Amino acid sequence: MDAHFAAATWLAMFAQAVARGDAAGVAETFLPNDWLRDVLTFVRDSCALQGREAIRDYPTEADRLAEGLA
Repeated sequence: MDAHFAAATWLAMFAQAVARGDAAGVAETFLPNDWLRDVLTFVRDSCALQGREAIRDYPTEADRLAEGLA
């Protein structure tokens, strides 16, 4: 498989899930034990998340945390 094609396909699927606001869809773009590293994306801190469940639940938690940052 062409690496450029694989990366472009994954990024398109990830972007579509983000655009829909679909946290479960975002999590499904990761393998079950993959990592997501958030560096100043949702909150003023950075974190690393492992696994689909943690990735799926993070946007909701980040929204809650970000409310107090405005």
